[in-house]
Amino acid sequence: MTYFNQNTGLSADFIPLDEQGNQIQRMYFLKALTQRQYIPIREEKNGKVYYKLYRLDKEKSTINDQILTTVAQFAEIEENFMSYEGKPFPTFKVLDLKGNQYDNQNTQGKILVLKTWFIRCHACVEEMPAMNKMVKAFDHRKDIVFLSLALDNEKKLKEFLSKKSFNYATVANQENFIENTLGFNSFPTHIIVSKSGRILKVFSDGERYLPYYLAKYLK
Repeated sequence: MTYFNQNTGLSADFIPLDEQGNQIQRMYFLKALTQRQYIPIREEKNGKVYYKLYRLDKEKSTINDQILTTVAQFAEIEENFMSYEGKPFPTFKVLDLKGNQYDNQNTQGKILVLKTWFIRCHACVEEMPAMNKMVKAFDHRKDIVFLSLALDNEKKLKEFLSKKSFNYATVANQENFIENTLGFNSFPTHIIVSKSGRILKVFSDGERYLPYYLAKYLK
């Protein structure tokens, strides 16, 4: 299912279609995928990307059943992420490892780009070079804040970051805020918050989606 995730990522900006090719709401599309009856088929027309529901008979093979189960799992994650869109980002007030404070007030009027992670998360660490490129690409913009919220304590983070470059401002000991306030339990998770403090987009794969969505929201 690595192929599915790489080629049919449900965090992509696509136009959802039902079995007959009629456009439907994204939430309905995702809900259908969670029922373990459909897979999304990617189509391109006039420069636009469409995903169409395609019914797959899980009774015909064990492989089909496995595919439908995996697609449903991805769809459930994306359905949850989508439910955050448009909601105010929760009240927060944190200090990064350098002692700089970030809160709802001093990030107002800026795009807030957040990443939740922890040191032993392979995917979290693997994407760091790509995230560093994003920070560098927008270094000239004073209206963007790149902030990472980590589960690990300050001592472990400082030791880790002395060997591994990561150019986001990093905040330690954020397990309670991430899991209980935000409600996230998969890592990494990326959140883009608007200048008015509302959540624009949530997704897992920062390397794949962050460049696209930042460019979209900064137009």
